[in-house]
Amino acid sequence: MTALSPAARRLRGFTLIELLVVLAIVALLGAVLFPVFAQAREKGRQAACLSCINQVGKACLQYSQDYDEMVLPQLMGDTYWPSLAMPYMGGSAGKYGTGVFACPTAGNTVGARWSAPDPRYVDVNQGSKKKGYCQATTGDGSISTATTGSQAVGRLCYARNALRSDQWTSSKGPGVFNAVKTTSPRFGFNPGTQTSGRSLTEAQVEDPTGTINIVDGAVGSNFALGSACGSGGSAMVTLDSEANLDYAPDAETAKPAYRHSGGFNALYGDGHTHWKKYGSTTPCDWSVQADPYPTDSAAIVAACKKP
Repeated sequence: MTALSPAARRLRGFTLIELLVVLAIVALLGAVLFPVFAQAREKGRQAACLSCINQVGKACLQYSQDYDEMVLPQLMGDTYWPSLAMPYMGGSAGKYGTGVFACPTAGNTVGARWSAPDPRYVDVNQGSKKKGYCQATTGDGSISTATTGSQAVGRLCYARNALRSDQWTSSKGPGVFNAVKTTSPRFGFNPGTQTSGRSLTEAQVEDPTGTINIVDGAVGSNFALGSACGSGGSAMVTLDSEANLDYAPDAETAKPAYRHSGGFNALYGDGHTHWKKYGSTTPCDWSVQADPYPTDSAAIVAACKKP
């Protein structure tokens, strides 16, 4: 057989085996790098979401300064807390507000569904009429006084700790504060029932650095939204029962959403923010009272210990 000249060897193409080896190497690199790129993009979205919640926290603190150290109420008239906070972020009543209340990870369309795989959401994902969770709603349920029927907040992805003193016990949830409910009621940033205008003073928030105020939220579409995502903002804004929390085993109307690497961003009462792993909170993370409280039982103290 005649040997190929150097010129002929230079013109020779890849063999099939060589081509397959190259493609396999490229596919392997892609399989390794694409998840890393996806995680990096999500970290960027998580940071952007944290910045949004931080701005919401500043608005809450400014509201307290303007109203004699009263905490931003959950509801005032027909207006929920996002619309009450929005003027401090450049918005105004009767107009769709800024994108500060929209988490980048929740998607660009309010109709996006989230079939959460976590078993703590399983109740909402069962049955023919149960359609999973919505990570965003159109508005917060507020009715603008300037334009009848319009909503001040255009898109909402966040929920608030509005736990009521009469709602620590759930038919499925832990109910760890039930034993002392009558003598030492625990609550979040809502001192009683969802009554318009009820609020706290900053002095009543005994543990601002350790009490969660606002978190990434999701709302069960079957309960609040019928067969489609979009409305239901009045459900998104409120975590008012122990069953709505991340450590509770059942799924009620709204829950914290674990859309950021298995966890959620949280804003605390003093305005600081950080990421929380889903399921890592304790009951004391959601009550404004100092921990431990004088009347806390041994069971409550044990339940409030960090895992």
